[in-house]
Amino acid sequence: VSTQSTWGLCAALLAHGYCVTNLFPYVGWMIVDFGMVEHENQAGYFAGWIGGSFMFGRGFTSLFLGAFADIYGRRPIILLGAAAIALGSIGFGLSQTFWWAIMTRFLLGALNGVVSTSKTLASELTTDQYKQLAMSCVAGMWGAAMVLGPAMGGWLARPAVLHPEAFPADGLFGIYPYLLANIPGAVFALIGFVVLYFYLPETATQIRGRVPAEEEGQAVELAVVPSGNGDYDMAPLSDGDEPKVTEEPKPPDESTEEEGTGDEQTALRQATQPRQNLCQELCTKMLSPMKNGDSRTTVALYALHSFCSIFVNEVIGLWGISSIESGGLGLHTGQLGTIFAASGIAMFTYQMLVYPLIAASPWCLPTRLFCWARFLVCPLVLALPWVQHLADEEDTTPLMIATGGILMCYNMINVTCFTSSFVLQNNSTSAATRGSLNGFAMTLASITKAIGPVLGAPIYAWSVERPGGSPRPWPLNFHLCFVIAASVGLAVG
Repeated sequence: VSTQSTWGLCAALLAHGYCVTNLFPYVGWMIVDFGMVEHENQAGYFAGWIGGSFMFGRGFTSLFLGAFADIYGRRPIILLGAAAIALGSIGFGLSQTFWWAIMTRFLLGALNGVVSTSKTLASELTTDQYKQLAMSCVAGMWGAAMVLGPAMGGWLARPAVLHPEAFPADGLFGIYPYLLANIPGAVFALIGFVVLYFYLPETATQIRGRVPAEEEGQAVELAVVPSGNGDYDMAPLSDGDEPKVTEEPKPPDESTEEEGTGDEQTALRQATQPRQNLCQELCTKMLSPMKNGDSRTTVALYALHSFCSIFVNEVIGLWGISSIESGGLGLHTGQLGTIFAASGIAMFTYQMLVYPLIAASPWCLPTRLFCWARFLVCPLVLALPWVQHLADEEDTTPLMIATGGILMCYNMINVTCFTSSFVLQNNSTSAATRGSLNGFAMTLASITKAIGPVLGAPIYAWSVERPGGSPRPWPLNFHLCFVIAASVGLAVG
């Protein structure tokens, strides 16, 4: 694969991660500025819907986008996603009402197939020897987004409030206080779109029966033929010929074919069966991952881990801006952005330099890595709220160091879970249905990621209330959400 297309994929993934993470430090203040609540401690009752609306939109369309990627190719889907991020980020930055923010985030997610398509491309553009490294790069872009997203979101949001000397209240960024924080995501997406448009090759082996001819630049019909090494290739047919499959080697028997675990079985079946109409083909593609038990298991693990991850990140943002008296950290958006950036740098460094060495060990199979990492995450989540005892309005340095240190360890182990699950998913199916599987995984994960903020934010808001002027007892106080996340994570591991 060309260096240019690799950088284009990285830019698109970075843009996606940025638009998901940049609102963590300021989403609570958005609710306050929209006039939905009177105090930042109450922001959780509405903030989860803004974070969750993106995932609801993505869950609504990911299955269809994955199937379309198998039928029409990977390029159109990833280009659509990059364009949607560029336009949707600006639209969200212009939000001045709660419902406008909900609508733009929903559309941004609904038109976004970047992650699932990128995972498919990373697997198809590399050999088996480098698949773990390719998936590490995909997850590494999330690490980079965890550096840039919360940091730039915290530093650039509400500039007229944080930096009134440079940004007047009646200026563009005073009227639209969250526009500046969303411009970087749009820029990353635009760069990714341009580079991918010119340099990304199409990797889908069958695009509804027609592909560009290498020599003549025209569309030709394909047939499946044996390559001589036990595998199958696609070969062009001359005019008037009918698609056919040679007698040798013998087609697999029905029991093997029904399992659908090999590329050659899928290729033979598609060549010999009549062409389905678009609706039938979409349904077939979307349902095909459900036939494989290993695929179902890996997708379920990925979805549950995604729930735990987004649940914790949403709660940390709200916990960070809550008052010290209620159990929060009492930090402003810039301080939260700094903490997220420090932990993100550690995660990105680990993902790029350390994880490949771990994955290269024969003992560190993806299944083992996922289980052990999922188990180690739980005590870190339980330990995080205890740093609140260091909260001090006069000196926040010890609090920020302790919080950042725990988040560094948490994010490094967390990204190990994600990378391992990506590898397990792609290894559980054939190339012909890999796009549909990743689309199905993204659909289920998007649903759980949508539920995470919608569930976690109001639970946190309830836990920091002080009925009768007294805090709730442990674990029903501000520890509650962290206890819930650790319990679910332990069950997943």
